[in-house]
Amino acid sequence: MELPSNFSNLLHDYPQLYDHVIPDPDQAMGRFLHGLLEQFAPGPRLLDVGCGLGREIAYLQTQGYQPLGIDSSAAMIEWASQRNPSVRFVQASQQNFALDCTFDAIICVGSTLLYNLTNAELLGTLRRFRQHLVEGGVLVLDMRNAAFFLTEAGQRWLRQEHREETELANGTLVGLTRFDITPSTQILERYYTWLFPDQPALHEHLQHRLLFPQELGLLLQLAGFGIEVMFDEPAPHIGAFAGDWTFGQSLFGRRLQVVARALPSSSQGATAWS
Repeated sequence: MELPSNFSNLLHDYPQLYDHVIPDPDQAMGRFLHGLLEQFAPGPRLLDVGCGLGREIAYLQTQGYQPLGIDSSAAMIEWASQRNPSVRFVQASQQNFALDCTFDAIICVGSTLLYNLTNAELLGTLRRFRQHLVEGGVLVLDMRNAAFFLTEAGQRWLRQEHREETELANGTLVGLTRFDITPSTQILERYYTWLFPDQPALHEHLQHRLLFPQELGLLLQLAGFGIEVMFDEPAPHIGAFAGDWTFGQSLFGRRLQVVARALPSSSQGATAWS
């Protein structure tokens, strides 16, 4: 498997590898999103922010939605467009996209929102989401949960080196990951070592901003949203979804999911928070 000579985010810059390392053969995330959207009853016009391989909106299109996907990775957009020619994909950043249309629902999953590292970036992105939703439209978010790291299980998880093996055509890819947290900025530091068959090891350092449930609720309020439901189970991104819609709301789980509704302009949060 030929690898790029340089990259900013290996899996995002190399979709074929992403598809191997993070498979979703049963469309668990797509089914999960469809179930949520059915419950909260938006219309069919759908935007996927950070659409990646396009798997989720390709599935949602089969369920009657009219989707559009955006992603900052040109490689992802090319991959998704080639495999889903009936879906429109646009290369754009979540922080500055500007489309000439509005939507009934926006989905932003896989911790995409957490690439906004500062309060100002987070609030700006959420306000951009609100600008692209009709009044009463629905925003669905899925991300890592900062509150998980306050638990004993979260502390153990943080101290471990995580090992994943993926079978490739020419051998086994080993992915080693360790994590650290910078408390002053709430940044989760992610250190990856990729051991490919017959190739030198590749190393990368990525970051996610961690958000606590109450913090995310305030940001959504300031951006013009009202929360419909916030929960930590089910969590399809880590394989915990089998169609069960009994929401778990301890809010200490590894994942945090939110469904929020776009409020009328007169009801939106007043002041910026930075």
